[in-house]
Amino acid sequence: MVLLNPVIRQEHYPILEVKEENAFSDLPEDIHTLIKNLSDSNLQVNNQFHEQEFQVREQESQVHEQEFQVHEQEFQEFQVYEQNSIAVNPNEYSIDIADNNQDLILFQNRKKEIFDLLDETKNILDKNVANPNKWLDSIEKNFEPLRKLVKDCKQFERKNHIPNTWKDRNNNTFWL
Repeated sequence: MVLLNPVIRQEHYPILEVKEENAFSDLPEDIHTLIKNLSDSNLQVNNQFHEQEFQVREQESQVHEQEFQVHEQEFQEFQVYEQNSIAVNPNEYSIDIADNNQDLILFQNRKKEIFDLLDETKNILDKNVANPNKWLDSIEKNFEPLRKLVKDCKQFERKNHIPNTWKDRNNNTFWL
């Protein structure tokens, strides 16, 4: 069964739609063979086109698969190690991790010493009943940098977490 909508002027040949091969019987023989040849060649050309398109797409998929394999190999070669939140690629350079650990240990030791010193100072202030004011007046000026540090940290937190504020001075300060 052949379905065709031929582009032939109806005034020459009255064909609206050809649904069966026997419908060509009222056409002249040359038009009949022409339509049959065109339909057969069109089917062959379409088959060749689809075969070529399939081959092209198959080649493209092979190329994409090869690219994916290359990227996968590169990713496997790039091994990421996290040490003290530092990403290290062993192929490019190496970081002496022992130095980082020593720095971390030194930092923790210094932090512990400062906390111990502050705790001892607090204990001395609590125990010193006789005239603590003189001692406090003599060391108070040494705590000014600490006060400034605490104030700056609070301002920074306020700026990051609460941009619209009535306190401090920033770009979003409201004035009465």
